[in-house]
Amino acid sequence: MLYILLCSVVLLIVVIGTVARATLALVSPSPGQRLQQMVLVLVSYAVGMAYCAPLLYLFFGPDGAPGKTLGVDNARLTVYLLFAASVALLFYIPLLWKIAAKSRGFWPMGQLTLVALACFVGGKSAYDHLTFFNTDQAGWADIALMKEIGEITDMPGCTSPVAFVRFQSSGPFEYRCPGLIVFNRLSSQPFGPWPHNDSGSSQQLADVILKIKSEAKVPDEFPEKPTHQ
Repeated sequence: MLYILLCSVVLLIVVIGTVARATLALVSPSPGQRLQQMVLVLVSYAVGMAYCAPLLYLFFGPDGAPGKTLGVDNARLTVYLLFAASVALLFYIPLLWKIAAKSRGFWPMGQLTLVALACFVGGKSAYDHLTFFNTDQAGWADIALMKEIGEITDMPGCTSPVAFVRFQSSGPFEYRCPGLIVFNRLSSQPFGPWPHNDSGSSQQLADVILKIKSEAKVPDEFPEKPTHQ
C-alpha cells in the first residue's frame, strides 16, 4: 500500500510541476527557455511513469488480462524502470533541498520529504527484488497448498498464501512473503514492494517441496498411438 500511495504522490508532483513549467514556457520570451521547460516536462513525466511501471502494468498490461502470462523479461523490465526512476529522484533531492532551505514553507519541505521517501522505498523494493531473483532457481510457491501437504511451522510471520522462494538441492530454503498486493503475479518472478515482506529461511518448506519433487513421476517415454489399418 505504501508503494501505491507514493506512486500517487509522485504523479501529483509531476502534474504540479508540469503546470508550473508550462506557465513558464508560455511567458518566456526566449525560444530556448520555452524548449528547456518543455524538455523538463517530458523528463518529469517519463520519471513518473517509470516509477509507477509495476502499478501501471497491473492495470494496462497482460498482468490484468485473463488467460495471459507475463514473461520474465517484461516483469523484470518494470522493476528496472522503478529502480531507474528512484535513482533519477535521488538527483532531484538536492534541488528540492535548496528550494526548501530558501522558502522554508510547508509544501517545499513536504515535497522534499515525500520525494526522499519515494526514492528510498522504490530503490529498496527494486533492489531487493532484483537481488532475490538473480538466479533461475528463484520462483514462488503456494504456501497454503504446501501446508496441506506437510507441516510447516517455521514460517510464523508468513501470512500470505504465496511466498517467493529460492529453490536449492537441499534445505533450508530462503523465502520472502509479500503483502496483500503483488505485482507481475502472472510471472515466475512476482514483485512485492517493501516494506510488506517477511523474509527468512525454512527447513520444513524445503522438506515439503523436495518431497513433492522426489515423488513426482515423469514417464520416460510417451506411449505410441495405435495405428488404424
